[in-house]
Amino acid sequence: MTCDEVDEAESPTQLTATPDQMETIEIGLVVIDLESLEIVDEFQRFVRPQITPTPASLCQKLTPIQQAGVDSAGT
Repeated sequence: MTCDEVDEAESPTQLTATPDQMETIEIGLVVIDLESLEIVDEFQRFVRPQITPTPASLCQKLTPIQQAGVDSAGT
């Protein structure tokens, strides 16, 4: 989901997205055969956020999500 960060050295500041405004930006799924524990299938889709259309720098730092992928995603 969208996320935000405040450095420990910083004073508390207004978050880019408040908790009630955080949105899903990626859906992922892995199907595993429970007997062999092998991956059977995978699914991944980006979801374009409506409230905060630009993922916070923390999200971009922690994940491989790029703005272009979010911009081209469905809502």
